[in-house]
Amino acid sequence: VRVYEPRRHLVSDLLVDVRRWADREVLVQGPIRLTYAEHERAVLRVAGALRAEGIGAQDPVMFYARNGIEWVVGYWAVLRLGAIAVLGNGWWSAAEVGHAVATIKPKLVLTDEWLAERLPEGVDSLLTSSLTRLLSDELPVPEIPEPPAKETDPALVIFTSGTTGPPKGAMIPHRGVVVNLHNMLNVTRRLPQDIPDDQPANSTLHTLPLFHVGGIQALGMNFMSGSKMVFLEGRFNAGEVLRLIERERITLWAC
Repeated sequence: VRVYEPRRHLVSDLLVDVRRWADREVLVQGPIRLTYAEHERAVLRVAGALRAEGIGAQDPVMFYARNGIEWVVGYWAVLRLGAIAVLGNGWWSAAEVGHAVATIKPKLVLTDEWLAERLPEGVDSLLTSSLTRLLSDELPVPEIPEPPAKETDPALVIFTSGTTGPPKGAMIPHRGVVVNLHNMLNVTRRLPQDIPDDQPANSTLHTLPLFHVGGIQALGMNFMSGSKMVFLEGRFNAGEVLRLIERERITLWAC
């Protein structure tokens, strides 16, 4: 019988488990490369910036942007504050994103230059490109208190496909996210404490949409196994894929 000890209660607690791989690269996109240690410091900087925008515990923050390092760091920063990450579908039309905004009433929307024009008027938003400077390790790291959350509190809102009607937001508590990741590990007959410190790192090309449950699962599994995630720059390009496979020695493709 495998017992998870210590058992993590919040999604953001998983950041503690990956500190053993502090010097490994975790995120790569274009010229930006972050190690696990640099990533955690960037998360705290972005959490500080979101806190300055008035984001606190249980506030819904919608992500309506393309895959990227800023998206990932913003996701962990929202959870680090005890806020709720609402995963908006980047393929939604203006009407669909308007419906989601009206339903969830996010306190802030993290978006990008390609999708911002589809947002309803009057919605408070922040461009992911404005977070790029906070990835720099030359900037100070603010003190962020531990999130005032319980494992039964909502962590994510992931939308259904809307096959027979408008997409509906499914609320997932912290415990649901953590247990799902542990169940996926358990299939391989191991739990986080069973993964050795010298676990060989996969290099994963990540093209799954991060707003999808599969994308979030792949993100979590790569983090928990000490792997590296590589993102494309901009739209899908077969030539760039081939270059990245060779340059980054890609061993897995999450597509």
